[in-house]
Amino acid sequence: MIPEITATQMAHDFALMAARFDPTGHESAKDIINHIAAKHGITVDAMKSPRRFRQLVLARDEAMTIIHDSLGKSLTQTAGYFGRDHTTALAAIRRHKGAAQ
Repeated sequence: MIPEITATQMAHDFALMAARFDPTGHESAKDIINHIAAKHGITVDAMKSPRRFRQLVLARDEAMTIIHDSLGKSLTQTAGYFGRDHTTALAAIRRHKGAAQ
């Protein structure tokens, strides 16, 4: 059974993650991806896979949002960590921020 995550919990988690990851480069995109995968109880390979199970999508969206916002990576760079294009990263970021409201 996949645990349900409320919008309030997502917003809280995102705020904590954004505060933790320093945009000056002390944390890398790889660190963020590893942390989010562990938090959601999935593997990094699963998160980067083309599969679209809800649990994977939520984790991937969260990681893309944090990488883009906290590390200041472009949409193309952010998407590249997951083998996707910039429009996928844009949709993921919008979806994650919309769910957190």
